[in-house]
Amino acid sequence: MINAVVTKSNKLKFIFYPTFVTFNFIKAHNFDAR
Repeated sequence: MINAVVTKSNKLKFIFYPTFVTFNFIKAHNFDAR
């Protein structure tokens, strides 16, 4: 049960983290362009 929760959490982190990094990169790029 706990293993399943950890796996789910890690999978969520694995999906969310690149999105977060990409979002920050785009935000920073837009800020530079302005």
